[in-house]
Amino acid sequence: MTTLLADRAVRHGLTKEDPFEERKAEPHTVNFMPESRYSMRTFHGIMPDSGAAGVSTAGHPQFRALQQELPSIMLDRTTAGKATIRFGGGNALESMGTTTVPTPLGPIDFHVIPADTPFLLCLQDMDRLGIKFDNLRNHLQQGDLTVPVVRKWGHPWLELT
Repeated sequence: MTTLLADRAVRHGLTKEDPFEERKAEPHTVNFMPESRYSMRTFHGIMPDSGAAGVSTAGHPQFRALQQELPSIMLDRTTAGKATIRFGGGNALESMGTTTVPTPLGPIDFHVIPADTPFLLCLQDMDRLGIKFDNLRNHLQQGDLTVPVVRKWGHPWLELT
């Protein structure tokens, strides 16, 4: 059993295949992407992330992409270094500052880090704001308010536009 789990973990690490995802009829293809998925070209939205570490974070390129859509979004550099984020076993990243993003669920503060990551809404902030994620109906629920999410790359996304 241990060997089977280790083999699946290595396979997932190399191919990003999800062994629980339904198999599709079309063959698996790989698309070449000359730059990061989370570059400053396109803002992808906010991903509710139950694995995000206690603070909501955003990669600087996605922050810049959001600024192109909402020029009023600013980076508060006085809060730089107030959060340190580590993804897996990687190096710790200090925040460059914070930004407050207006959403249909209210304003949400994100620590901006120098990494190619999306806006990640952490579980602690979802709890604080009373937000529930219904993955079967694809929406976020806050009291009587229901906000739809879309699925992209196997993850839920709250779109702002």
